[in-house]
Amino acid sequence: MKERFPLAMRPEDLPANKLVWRNNSVIQAVGAGADQIRLYHPTVVIWDEMAFMEEAAASFGAATPVAKQMLCVSSAGPGFFGDICTR
Repeated sequence: MKERFPLAMRPEDLPANKLVWRNNSVIQAVGAGADQIRLYHPTVVIWDEMAFMEEAAASFGAATPVAKQMLCVSSAGPGFFGDICTR
């Protein structure tokens, strides 16, 4: 994998919240809150523990116009995530 998809720089030189490959592909960690996702135009968004995010519905709504794919992962919990899982 390292030979086929080399990183843009040494891992220790990359920021803690980002992975960048030589082909300019990027994985970017984004902070909590609906306004944070608006700073980016992601192709794919992955949320972890969405059932416990305070602004889950607003974050999902902010990403919907720009993301081609959204993956929501969480253990069970009430609220927005539980509602979309039971629809």
